[in-house]
Formats: sequence, structure tokens, C-alpha cells
Amino acid sequence: MSSVRREEASLLSYVLSKLLRWHPIYVYSNYSKTPGRPYVPFTHQVIVLRDNLSRPTIRILIGDEVGLGKTAQAALTLRLIEERLKLQGRDPRILILVPRILVEQWYDELVYRAAVDFNRVYLITSGNDVNRLESSGWPPGYYIGSIQLLRLRDYPERLGAVDWDAIVVDEAHNVGVGPRIKEPNKTYLLVFKLTRPPHRSVILLSATPHRGKSRDYIARLLLLVPLVNLDDLQKLIAELDRADFYKKTHGTMVYKRTKELVNKLEGKNIFPPAHLYAVITKVSREEARFESILRRFIERKIDEWGLEIWGKRNPKGLLIALILKRASSSTYAARKTLATIIKGFQERLGAEVDIEKLSKILSIGFEELTEDPEEIIEAVVRSSAGFFTMRDLEELKRLVNIAKKIEEKGEAKLEALRDLIRLHVMKGKRVVVFTEYRDTLEYLYKSLKGLKIGSKSLNIACISGAQHGECSRQNIDLIKQKLASGEIDVLLATDVASEGLNLQYASVLVNYDVPWSPVKLEQRIGRIWRLGQHEEVQIYSLFRNTYVDLMLVEKLYAKIMAIQVAVGTSRPIIGSRAEVYAEGRFYSIDEFYRGGVAGSSDAVANVLEEEGEVGIARAIIEGKLDEIAEKIIERINRLKREIQEKRIYPVHADPNTLKKIISRCLGIKDTPINTITSQAKRLRKIVGRSEPKDVYESIIAFKGVLAWLATKNQTNIGRTYKTPALAPGTKLVIVPLRIKADNNILYEELVGVELLPNKRFRILVGPELLDKVLEIVEMGVEQYQDKLLSGLEKSIILTRAKTFLEKCLQISYTIDQYNSLWSIFIEKIGGKLDALITPRIVIEPDEAESIVIVHGELDKKAEIEAKEIMSQYTDRASVEELEERLRIEREALKVVMKYELDHGRIPKDVHEEKSYDIESYDAMTGQVVRYIEVKAHKGNQAIVELTEKEYEFAKRHRDKYWLYIVLNVNSPKPKIIAIQDPLSKLKFRPCKKKIVEERVETRYTADIDISIADEIA
Repeated sequence: MSSVRREEASLLSYVLSKLLRWHPIYVYSNYSKTPGRPYVPFTHQVIVLRDNLSRPTIRILIGDEVGLGKTAQAALTLRLIEERLKLQGRDPRILILVPRILVEQWYDELVYRAAVDFNRVYLITSGNDVNRLESSGWPPGYYIGSIQLLRLRDYPERLGAVDWDAIVVDEAHNVGVGPRIKEPNKTYLLVFKLTRPPHRSVILLSATPHRGKSRDYIARLLLLVPLVNLDDLQKLIAELDRADFYKKTHGTMVYKRTKELVNKLEGKNIFPPAHLYAVITKVSREEARFESILRRFIERKIDEWGLEIWGKRNPKGLLIALILKRASSSTYAARKTLATIIKGFQERLGAEVDIEKLSKILSIGFEELTEDPEEIIEAVVRSSAGFFTMRDLEELKRLVNIAKKIEEKGEAKLEALRDLIRLHVMKGKRVVVFTEYRDTLEYLYKSLKGLKIGSKSLNIACISGAQHGECSRQNIDLIKQKLASGEIDVLLATDVASEGLNLQYASVLVNYDVPWSPVKLEQRIGRIWRLGQHEEVQIYSLFRNTYVDLMLVEKLYAKIMAIQVAVGTSRPIIGSRAEVYAEGRFYSIDEFYRGGVAGSSDAVANVLEEEGEVGIARAIIEGKLDEIAEKIIERINRLKREIQEKRIYPVHADPNTLKKIISRCLGIKDTPINTITSQAKRLRKIVGRSEPKDVYESIIAFKGVLAWLATKNQTNIGRTYKTPALAPGTKLVIVPLRIKADNNILYEELVGVELLPNKRFRILVGPELLDKVLEIVEMGVEQYQDKLLSGLEKSIILTRAKTFLEKCLQISYTIDQYNSLWSIFIEKIGGKLDALITPRIVIEPDEAESIVIVHGELDKKAEIEAKEIMSQYTDRASVEELEERLRIEREALKVVMKYELDHGRIPKDVHEEKSYDIESYDAMTGQVVRYIEVKAHKGNQAIVELTEKEYEFAKRHRDKYWLYIVLNVNSPKPKIIAIQDPLSKLKFRPCKKKIVEERVETRYTADIDISIADEIA
């Protein structure tokens, strides 16, 4: 049973409600669904949410490596935008553009993980959906639309007429200008049109934003810049392709983090390493015979048709590539393809191949398709029958008969797969098997059904693009649940069905057929090697010892991927017919390629898109695949040089520096997950509930406790409290602040100002503040109606809280760099971008909320010390004079910090912690070279005063102690007078000064002689 009293419930409820609404780690609980699996806060995600809070208009590209939670960051940012609009009295209209295959996945993410009401989520997958929603006036809510559909017909114009508050584009690497900048493709035109209004937030998501072409990358970034016209593109792309532009996008417009960085930020292997094995299986005599006859048949047809078949979009070249790929996938898939040609020939079909559709089938991915690829393949193959002769028909029949015999006995790869499955399921692992084709998947499902380990039958499930049947994608939700709960041992999946399907509950992946493009392999790996994966990932790619597969593994994969080929005898791992040919261990996708850097996969994709799978087929047949590999390596090296020279991608800050920033400005002293977990236990204990079982229950616990507190008969918040949790003489003042821009509320923040007996202030926000409140509630609190704040005390505390937030906004928002970035665009295109240039951010108290004061026990000594704290700022000054004095001090600190940076030193503001204001470090050695005391004056007054502590510190640190006097602080060009060891150069006069009635202190004053200054600026 809980013994929480009304006062305690009131205080805790007040703090929790504010934190859950706005704080970047507690919003994960606020926007969670019960029961469910909420998003889990990681440091790299929290940084993006923190930055977005203070941006009046959010326009960013999240280019994190696959599996780092880009969807989570986008979804929670949208919820924060919604919360902000509610304060302005508006409901949001948000459009999310995704590949067709991801529409349902995004629906699940919003409804089941980000807790958006399903009645407010609308799907756009057909023209009828557009008509229906348009006729209803596009009601406020979240719209998820197929980008392939919405780029067609008049849909861009109709969507452009809607007043959207935010646009999200997933898989944004598909949005490029195409071969001709002056004539961008339809996808780019759609997104370009929707992102022009300056007030509209825009979020682009892509694990591979720079695909080896700077023009496409800059064109994507320009989608984030309103008021740019299509006519400006070519000029801007040429002018912006330089290092100073890219550098200014880092952390302001572009975020790109790796698994390796996430591991460092979290202090442990959130992403365990991935082990990649290239396994070669020895085929049977019949399989070798089948492959030999098929290869001779293809070579004969090439001789008959001529080399022109390798021309772009030639249907015969496309058909050759398709046959080779399906034969490499499985004998069953090859037989089905050859049998379809025979059937088409017997039906006397002509040769009318849909080149457009077949080209897309053989592209890097299936994002552009609006139909089931298997149905397209069958239709295309049947329609190609007219290319073949009666002689061909007899040879094809012979191949079909051989294939049937192979299937009866079982092909070598299938035997290897069975052994691999047994090997890992016996260890308690779950296995995912990928294939590109549904025919191969059906063959595997039929062949593996009934597979046992001892007497135990394995639970095997399958998922493909089929609309009906056991392997239908309609079963996806059930499959995800069973995989998570351990009810499935093995999942068979096609590439098209697995798009957007997160499979981190399995730790073993088998590529039954190996993609001709390693980029597709990356996409498969990303399905299991992602957030939530707690085990080392084992990835097996099965090759046969046939000509085509050996060419792929020896001439392509082993050359471009960072895997080590076995020296001497290959290592058998599963029986006698499969051996490890090469292997590698990775901590990041970028490490997959030799000499790889961030964006290596973009370069690989770029080359393979240029070659096309028809080009790969030709290279295999002609024995020239190593030339493509060399081209890829050259492109990776070129990209590496370009990225390094132009600094295209962000260079990650030191993880410890990032952790210090969020520790100071967000109050997160441990990792977000550890913080949430420990506080959830305390909360549940306070309200008399059992501890959360896992991190998901911990996240949801905050929301649950707040709901429970709402049932208590709480007191009105805003009174003064007393608690034994605070030391005598200590006072905690909780200040509700609103951060505004252009009179619109961006977000709200609770700041705790703790007045300590040692004459210091301590600022508490986020988890630090909640920890203090939990301690107070655990030890008990009672109302205490005396000792309210005086007007002057309140002003000092408010100023302290506001100053703290201003400094943190400067750090997190990188305001100067952000404004500098947008100034480039203003310079290039003219016009005004006032909505994106940072307006003056105003921090003000929330007048609708009361300040909360919690006292420790009071005594006479504590009263005196409290007065002394205030006396440092008051000297009987009025509230207005005090605020002006503090403002001038803040401005002077900014001037000196910039001065130090300009002179190659690294300054650190320590004025709240030390008896001086700034520590300045040598950039090379990291050693402190200056202890700086800053004194500020509005005019040319040249008198300085030191307190006793300041004077004693200056005496102990002579040569390292510097006095910086900043004159004319309010002017556009303030003047700095810097004096080293001022005690030896100035004549300081001691004088007694009454601080409070009970105490007199010595102060030291001196007149400044500019002639003795060591530096003047």
C-alpha cells in the first residue's frame, strides 16, 4: 500500500507532468502505449530531440546508419511539434511520404509505439484515398502516403494546396534530381513543391543520404531550404559543393551517427559486433551438370543475339540477367522460370517484354514497384517466349528435367542451410533466412517443414509479398509477435516482404541467395542488426562452387568487402559440403568495405546502379567482374577523399564531450536508459507497486505513476513546503519557464534553483531535478506557508534560471553556426528567410504556474548565509537594476569567450562553480593557461573591485591569473583590457564593506591604467 500524502502527491505530480510533456528522455514515456513496446531513449536520439525543442521551424536530415532508430526520432519529433501547436491552439496536419511497402510499418510505429490515436492516422495508397480525404477537407491528423503514388497525375498540386505543418520523407535517398538537374524526376518535384513554405517543418530520413554524387546530396539538402526555386538548383549545387558549406550543416541540418558512436555514448555494446561469413557449398554432380548446360545455352543465345543485347534497356540482356540470378537463387526458381518460357512458347506468345517493369525488378531495391514483383517476373518471362526457337525449347525441357531430379534429392545449399539452422537453434538462437524470390521461399518452406532437432520439431514461419496463403504479408503482425516471444525458431522471408520489418529478436541471418549488390546485403543485415539486438550477430552468405557464384564471391565480394579470405585449407563448419571461404568482424556498416568510410555503401550503390544487373551479368559471363570491383574500390577511395577534404559528413564530437553537454543541460548524469530504469523503480516503490520487469515497463511506469497520482486528492501547487531531505539553510525553488520565439511558445522547462549554505547556487533540471523531488517525497514533505520569496529574491532566482537556459540553448542549438548556415542561402538566393534565421528566443516565467519553494530546516546561521548569497547581487539595488547588471555580466562573458576562441584557446565558463569566471585551455596540450576574472562596464569606467575570495585566488595564481575588463558592453564593438597578474600591476586598496547587518567583508578596489594592459582588443 502507498502512504503518499496529498502534499507529496501534489509536488511529484506537478514535476512529472512537466517533464513527461517536454523533456527529451521522458517524452518516451508520455508517448508510449500501454501495454506495448515503447521507444527506448538512447543518447544520440535524445540529442536530436533536445536540438529540435528550441528550433522554431525544424528542417533536418537524419542520416544515421541503418538500425539506429531514425523512425523513432522522427515520430517523437512529430509528437513534440503537435504538443507545441496545441499551445498555439492548433491541431497539426502532418504528411509522411514513404515507399509503398512501408506505409503499414509507419502506421504501426505511430499508433502502437508513438501512441497516436488511430482515428487521427490516415493512409493514402490509392487515388480513391486522395479523393475521399480531399472531399472531407483534409482533417487534422497524420497522413501516411505512398510516394510512388503521390508523385503521379495531379496529386502534387492537390497536396500542395493543403496547409501542412510538417513533411517527413522516409528513404529520402530515393529523392534525387536524376540525370538532368534542369529536369528533376517526379519524386523530387513532389517533395520540392511540398517543402517550399518557410513555416513548415521538414524531416528527411536516410541511412545513405550521399550516394556517391554530390549534386544529388546537395539537391536533397536544398529540399530543406524554402524559397529556393527550381531555376536556382544548378547554380546552387555548383556553388555549395565546398567544405565550409558542408561543415555548417553538421549538427544544424544534418545528423549522421554510427553504431560505433552509439556504443561509446552508452558506455557498452548496445550493438554487439556482427560476424560475416562467406560460405561455399560443394554442389552435386547433377547440379554441376545443370549449371554447365545452362551456361552453354546462355552463351549460345548471346552469340545468336549479338552484343547489342547489353545495350541499355535491351529486353534480351535483361532476360539473361534474370535467368542467371534465379538459377543462382535455387534450382527450383530456375526451373519455374524456364518452364514459364516453355509455356509461353507453346501458347505462341510474341515477344512484348515490359522493359520498364523488368528494369525495376533488376534494380537495387523494390521501392519503385507498385505491384508484386513475382507476378511481374512471371508475366515478363512468359512474354519473352518469342525470343526463343524450337531448338531452344528442347534444350530448356532438358534443363527442366535435370532440375526436377535435383529437387527430389535436395540441392547442396539446402543441406547446408539445414545444418546451419540445427547448429544455431540448438544454442537457443532464432534464425532468419533471406531470399530474393518467392519461388525459392516456397521451395525452402516446403523442404524445411518437419525439420527436427532430436525429437523436437522446429517452428518455421514464412513471409512473402503474396496476398494470400501461409506466407502472406497479411500475417506480418502475428509473425512479429511470435518471433519476439520465441514461438518461431526460423523465419523465411523475401526481400520485398521484409522491407520495414524489424527482426532484432533473431541473431542469425542466412542469405540463401546472395544479392548481386552488396547494398541489398546491407539492407538484409539491417533488419536484425539494429537497436534491440543484444547478441553478437552471425551472418552467413551461401555461395555454390559454380562458375557464377565463384565469380561473385572471388571477384566481387572478397575484393570490395573487408573480409579475410582463408589461407590454405578453408575451414569446414557444417558438415563436409560447406566451408568458410572468407570472414570478417564489424562494429559498423561503414566498416564492411575495404578502405570504407561513412557513405561507402553510397559509392557501391552508385557504381552498381550505373552498371545495372545486366552489366554485372555480362561481366560474369565474360570473366570481367573484377573490373567492376576495381571501379567500386576506386569510387570508394574517391568518395573517401571527397568526404575528408570537403568534410561532407559530420566528424563526431568526442563522446565524453557530448555526454557532458547533456549532463549539464538536460540533467542526465548516467545514460538515458539507466536513468529511466533507476527512477522508475523509485517511483513504483513510492506508489506501492512492484518493480518494473524490463526497460519497457520502466518507460511506461512514469506515465502510469502520473495517472495514479491524478486520482489522489492533491493540494494546489504553489505553496511553500518544508522537508528533512534538504540540509538546514538549503532552499529549492522550482521555476516554470516558457521558451518563446516570435511570441510563440516553443516548449516549457522546469528549472530547480537550489540555494546552498556555502553561498552557491546549484541548477537542477530533468532527471537531476526529479531525483531531488523523489528524495523529498521519500523523506516526507509538509506545507510551510511562511518564508515566501521577496520580489528581489524571486528576481535573482529567475535570472539564474534564465541564464542557465540561455547558455544551454547556445550550446545545444549552435545558434551562431545555424544562423551562419542560413546566411549562406540568403546570400545565394536573396529574399528573406526570417522563419528559419533564429528569431530572438525569449525565456520568461510561466505566469499561469506558481513557483514552488521547498525549505530545509531553518536556523539563524542559515538565514545569514542566505542573505549573503543575495547580497552578492543586491547592494540594495532595485529589481530592474539587478536584472540589468546580470545581463551586462552575461554579455561580457560572451565577449571574452569569443576572444579566447579567436586566439586559439578553449574557454570554459566556470563562474557558477569557482571564484573566477573562465578557465582557458591550450588547444594542443589541454592544460589550463589562464584563470580569467571578467569585470563588465557599460561605459568607459575603469574601476575594478575584487571580493576577498577573488583577491586571495589572484595572489596564489599570479602568472596564470588574468583580469579582463570589458568596457562599452552595450556597444557594437566592446573593448577588452586584459591584464596578467593584476595584483603586481594595479594598486588595490582594501576597504570594509557591510554585506548584511550581521557581517562586514573586505573588498579590494583599483583604478585601471590602460597603459599597463598586456592585451587590448
